Amino acid sequence: DEEGPNPNATLVADYASCYIPAFRVGAQQRDYDDLGKIEIDAEGDLNDDDDLEAIRFDIRVEADIEGDKDELVERGEDICHVHSALREELHADISIDGNAF
Repeated sequence: DEEGPNPNATLVADYASCYIPAFRVGAQQRDYDDLGKIEIDAEGDLNDDDDLEAIRFDIRVEADIEGDKDELVERGEDICHVHSALREELHADISIDGNAF
């Protein structure tokens, strides 16, 4: 923004930047030692009062994690401090694709 940082965009970016290392650590705890390349697209939706009302992450992972996606997503959520700090209705809706590269 020309007027300075946008607090909502900053929160979504902070959440995404916290979630990816948490996801990697959680995956390592589940014997996925090398996820390879990971990309994330993070988006937030605002309500009529410009308050953040929804967050979405679309994640692409190089490794084949198809059988364990839900468990790995949940473990990343458990580890991510930003996820823990947000009220439940702002927890990200996460979609993830393995073998993405």
